Amino acid sequence: MAHIFVLAFVLAGGFLTAQKVMLDGDPNRQLAAFDVAGLIETGLPSGLMSPDQLVDFLRGTSNQTGDSLSAIGASHLVAMGSPVWVGSVESMLVNLRKASDAEFQVDLRVCRVSAAFAQGQLGDLLARDGNDAVVVGAEPIQRVVGNDSVVRLIRAMLADPSTQIKQSPQVTVRQLQATRIRVGRDVGYVRSFDLQSRPDGKQIAIPILDKLWQGHDAEVVVALIGKAKVAVEMDLLVNSMDIPIQKFHADVAGVAEGVMVEVPRVTSFRGSQFAEVTSGSTVVVALPSGDTWLLALLTVHQVRAAPRGR
Repeated sequence: MAHIFVLAFVLAGGFLTAQKVMLDGDPNRQLAAFDVAGLIETGLPSGLMSPDQLVDFLRGTSNQTGDSLSAIGASHLVAMGSPVWVGSVESMLVNLRKASDAEFQVDLRVCRVSAAFAQGQLGDLLARDGNDAVVVGAEPIQRVVGNDSVVRLIRAMLADPSTQIKQSPQVTVRQLQATRIRVGRDVGYVRSFDLQSRPDGKQIAIPILDKLWQGHDAEVVVALIGKAKVAVEMDLLVNSMDIPIQKFHADVAGVAEGVMVEVPRVTSFRGSQFAEVTSGSTVVVALPSGDTWLLALLTVHQVRAAPRGR
């Protein structure tokens, strides 16, 4: 109950950026409330970030564990834990507020390469820009590389006839604006049949149509969190469908020609990635998918900085 009383007191304090109190008189345990209304209103109306999304984003920027950060109401965050943790949350929020007018250009490519390409070239292409050696095995890989490495990687993929590269439209986003990038199409197919009887006793098979979406769908959040330090969070969904869709013929009593149904085979990947980069760097995520590898290349350029003196 003591924690609830302290929290109510802090929030009632109103409009200060942060108020800190000790928990149970222990200097190694602190609680602080932060008014973040200005931050979550930074994005455009179509991409406003909720307090819970801001909590997830801030947790991604920290290596601290065992401490608490949660959203309270529509415009407050509460951090609870060690002074180091509470101080790091406050520092991140201050940096985000200073850079509230920052803008970024986001460029996403989703590629599929053969296992032979991954085993033969991917490791060498990613083991640059100060990265450790890359072992291409069964585990996902994430690396941050510079522009020269990205150019070499794309050239190598284009030289491989089995490579597929899907380029998303480049978009410009504001600080902390949750932005959706969706590239793909709906694919229609015959899922089933509805049998209807005719007056002569025969039956008619009426096809039941359905559709599945094929492509990639990403939500990206970018923020300047320090001098020349950009945080990038991406939630990615990739649906791949075997084309042509496999067809099956079935005999149905009363239907002379039988019916034909289609059974699509869809491979899906869904994952979240977080990285800290410098402007112009690219986050490369690679993971095995059957007999191929899926690669996502996310490049971020800062195109507008916050005004000085903010």
